[in-house]
Amino acid sequence: MTKTRRVMIVDDEIIVRKGIEALLSDWQTHGYKVVGEAESGNQAMEKIPELHPDIVLTDLFMADGDGFYLISRLKAHYPDIRIVVLSNYNDYENVRRAMKSGAADYIFKLDVKTSELIKVLDEVSQGIQDQDEEQLQDAASGILLALSSGTVPEEGLRLPFDISPGCASLAVQVDDFQILVRKHTFPVWTRTHTLLTGMVEETLHNYSDCLLLSLSPSRLIVLMQRPGSGAPDLQTGITILARRIQRTTGLSLSFSLSRWTDREAEVLAVIKESVSALSSLYFSQAALVTDNGGSTESRRTHEDSDDYMGYLATRDARGALAAFRKELEACRNGGCGSKKETIRQLSRSAGRLALVLDECGIGDTLSSDSISLADAVLFSDRYSSLLSLAESILSAADRAIEGQKPVRREIAAIISYIRENPGRDISVSEAASIAGMSESNFQHVFTEEIGMPFTRFLISQRMEKAAALLLNTDLRIGEVAEKVGMSNQNYFSLQFKKTYGQGPLEFRNAARSAEK
Repeated sequence: MTKTRRVMIVDDEIIVRKGIEALLSDWQTHGYKVVGEAESGNQAMEKIPELHPDIVLTDLFMADGDGFYLISRLKAHYPDIRIVVLSNYNDYENVRRAMKSGAADYIFKLDVKTSELIKVLDEVSQGIQDQDEEQLQDAASGILLALSSGTVPEEGLRLPFDISPGCASLAVQVDDFQILVRKHTFPVWTRTHTLLTGMVEETLHNYSDCLLLSLSPSRLIVLMQRPGSGAPDLQTGITILARRIQRTTGLSLSFSLSRWTDREAEVLAVIKESVSALSSLYFSQAALVTDNGGSTESRRTHEDSDDYMGYLATRDARGALAAFRKELEACRNGGCGSKKETIRQLSRSAGRLALVLDECGIGDTLSSDSISLADAVLFSDRYSSLLSLAESILSAADRAIEGQKPVRREIAAIISYIRENPGRDISVSEAASIAGMSESNFQHVFTEEIGMPFTRFLISQRMEKAAALLLNTDLRIGEVAEKVGMSNQNYFSLQFKKTYGQGPLEFRNAARSAEK
């Protein structure tokens, strides 16, 4: 897409400046924009660093720095700017001199026609497209480098537009990109990415000057100059753009707009704001624009529980699936807190659910079309897509457990009793009495139902509880042993190492180091 050329008019007569500007009722339609005026060469040189014109239309005879002075200064300091001389009919010699000095063309300022002005502007614009592209690439590279280092270079960010009207960062994200990659939705992503960036850039250039940065294959940043007062509504335009891209490519996009700033030193900050704000759209059902980069506060209302360990003990796949669905529902609309908190909780529960289904011999059902339940939790950028993927996977698990019989009610009651009384030293005879069976019958039935003898199961439950205490409390090792009904610390440590391959203290230190 052709970039809008920025034009500056320099003449000491206001009627000439305004007359030339009035020749085109809509400069933007023809690909040009008058960004400023000056009444002398010196004044023009003062304004150019701020206005960044591509083309300067200048008179030759002005006080305080004439056109020849301006041409020489532009060629020395801004060689890429194209210069067009505003001439009178009797100025042939001076025009020739200006052309030799570096002017690209000339027009007769008193009776120039609109078609002639456009023709001259188009001709002098030819050949600078490549230079513009290089400058944009340099500007983008400089900003990306500054983002990685966290500091603005001394020479500045070299933005390709004036930020005094205001500059904001629009973050654009391809939702669930990592899931799309795992499903091989786009074997050749390059072509789709090129189409996506082209549509984004073309649409946003209709609002204002902008610079597109590619942060990653799935995330773009568009630095935008604040649109003028007559520009269409930006939020409506972004919503329409999202629909167009979804129809064309099938991709769902999220958008987040930072605050506006007119300070170059804050440009990196507004970029980070817009990227950070994307996470606040996790529970949203549509592409949104936000006016700030604040993230949602944690509103954690659903506490972790160890219910899955009970389902594991009883091989209750149905109960585990129902528990996970309940957690999914609790997390709707941020009920579990922030996106980070939701992912942390659901990841833990997904891991425990996998243990239960593995124990029931149907662990391979926790995946669908190359996407596991853990992938769905970790890589979904929208909660709505997580719900869809998770329900597809959980439904497959539902079908797999049809016909499986649950653990006998008497054995389930014993397991619940053990879990509710982790510090009690329960004997086989006491457990058999609670189940209403003889000891020999109880041990036979328990082993058949659970897959291990009662005493081994009891130790495994104590070790699981001990592991949770080691990870979540600062209790001493002896105190942990007592909490799980084992008064002999040495015996406790021996059993813990048999179960986890590490002693209790080593286990705690390794887990905390990994967490850091």
